[in-house]
Amino acid sequence: MKLAKVEAEKEIAAYRAEQERTFELGSSAHDDTAETRRLDAEADGEIEIMRGQFVAGKQAVMDYMLTAAAKIEFNVPDARKNKKKER
Repeated sequence: MKLAKVEAEKEIAAYRAEQERTFELGSSAHDDTAETRRLDAEADGEIEIMRGQFVAGKQAVMDYMLTAAAKIEFNVPDARKNKKKER
């Protein structure tokens, strides 16, 4: 009985090692597929489009922010004005 258990454990270990090697070879070969390269190229293209949109809109946003900062209106409430006169 013990001999059968030891042999079964050896077979299981050998099978597990074989399956791990197969998985590692398969996953490393899968990384360089045409699909992966296509997706990488597509993502790079989309990133470049976004960078172009950023550069194109950057000046407009800066102009808007400067205009908004320059158009600040100060409105002092009448109650506040009266308090200052009382002092």
